[in-house]
Amino acid sequence: MAGGGKFDFRFQISDFRLIRTGAGRMGLMGRMGGRGLAEKMRVYVASSWRNGYQPLVVEALRGANFEVYDFRNPPEGTAFAWSEIDGGWQSWTTAEYAEALGHPLAEAGYAADMEALEACDICVLVMPSGRSAHLEAGYAAGAGKHLVILIPQACDAELMYKMGDICFAIEDVVVSCEAWREEHEADLFPDADPGE
Repeated sequence: MAGGGKFDFRFQISDFRLIRTGAGRMGLMGRMGGRGLAEKMRVYVASSWRNGYQPLVVEALRGANFEVYDFRNPPEGTAFAWSEIDGGWQSWTTAEYAEALGHPLAEAGYAADMEALEACDICVLVMPSGRSAHLEAGYAAGAGKHLVILIPQACDAELMYKMGDICFAIEDVVVSCEAWREEHEADLFPDADPGE
């Protein structure tokens, strides 16, 4: 802004990725203080309980040596489903929904998911998915994390999917995550031996 008092908003997509990735790196390095050299890059898989691709993505990424958060089987056993609070959850009023958000099961599920989302290096949105998964992916992109979007079948066109790497097969998701890991591993794990 110096000089003329105007902002220059011109940039290229590659500039945006570097800025976004750079912000994520800074934030990750600040949060990862105690991470050891043997730790893996962390991936948060955002999807729906009804999505059949989700477990396949989790398995493929674990097979590629990533630490993957699986909301269906979280480490602390805090998997959450609204039906655990009330079998009639689909017919709740807005007041009943607001009350359910404060239920201990909802609080524990939210805390586990958010802790994993904040700690991840990469977020993979697996389509088709609903509003929560899209909020998780948006949060990750806004926090500067690498976002990968798997679209394995036809879906509505979404402009904001440009925030991430769009993939059409699980193998492409793994390739995208591996490429990002290779490019950023030295920045995220500065004390690691490259030969490990």
